Amino acid sequence: MKNIAKTVTNLSLLALLALVTAPVLAGEKIDQIVKTNSDGRVSIDVMSGEVEIKSWDKNEVKVTGELDDDAEGYQFEESNGRVVFKVYMPQQRWGSWKSDAGSNLTFWLPKQNDVRFEGVNTNVKVNDVHGGSRINTVNGDIEASSLTKRVSLETVNGKIFSTKLEGKIKLMTVNGEIEDRDSQGELEIEAVNGDINTATDAAELSVNNVNGDMDLNLRNIKELEINTVNGDLDVELRTQRNAKIYISTVGGDANLTFDKSFAGTINVEAHSGGDITNKINGQRPKKERYGPGESLRLNIGSEPIEVEIDTVSGDIKLMKK
Repeated sequence: MKNIAKTVTNLSLLALLALVTAPVLAGEKIDQIVKTNSDGRVSIDVMSGEVEIKSWDKNEVKVTGELDDDAEGYQFEESNGRVVFKVYMPQQRWGSWKSDAGSNLTFWLPKQNDVRFEGVNTNVKVNDVHGGSRINTVNGDIEASSLTKRVSLETVNGKIFSTKLEGKIKLMTVNGEIEDRDSQGELEIEAVNGDINTATDAAELSVNNVNGDMDLNLRNIKELEINTVNGDLDVELRTQRNAKIYISTVGGDANLTFDKSFAGTINVEAHSGGDITNKINGQRPKKERYGPGESLRLNIGSEPIEVEIDTVSGDIKLMKK
């Protein structure tokens, strides 16, 4: 009888020890809520998987979904309006992540909160956050819509799709394309080894691209700077009064179409064999006296709009519509 009791006691202790030290169950479901402030901040760290971030009219942050099979646990807590959520993963080299591994999580947070997201092999969707958004991932795509204030979306080896962003906006990718629609405010776009497409109402725009084509529909420009290397450029422009525009291309052609009401000064310099085609008023460019190149200066109307275009080894075409 004593042996039986001793055996039962030992088994109970082992079961208790297993309960205390057990890791998160594989693919554990999660459904948690914490209270926060209406103007707080939410920091989310999910190494891999699919994440969706939404807003609602509650002073709470909610997370639902399923954790990565390899997750060792998670942190979800609030302090003075600052909410932190983090999935803890085993120490591994980045290259050892399984392609099918990952958490699948959805977050709701107060609309005026500021959200910060960090991921590695993570695709992210974020919608309707008005307190600011900073989204960083590696090896993942970003989809964003209806974000306001300071917005930063950055990825490596991924695409960015954005609609109706407003405020001070930065979009950046390496080895991926960027597609932006109906943004407003101040916009900065950078891409390496990827195309850029935007139809924007931003008044201030800076675009830098290497090894990619660009298709830009700019509907409300006051300040514009474009730099591109090894890529073609198509731009439709509608400018504000007193607009300042600078465009530089190396190793790529550029087609610029101005609104029919455009009036201002256009100065074009083409070097190292670049040609200039003027479809606005037929004025011919001047050939350089020494070396292959052309230049053109157009004075159209009396508006104080200034356009400077410089190209190396690329053709420039000017048009109106």
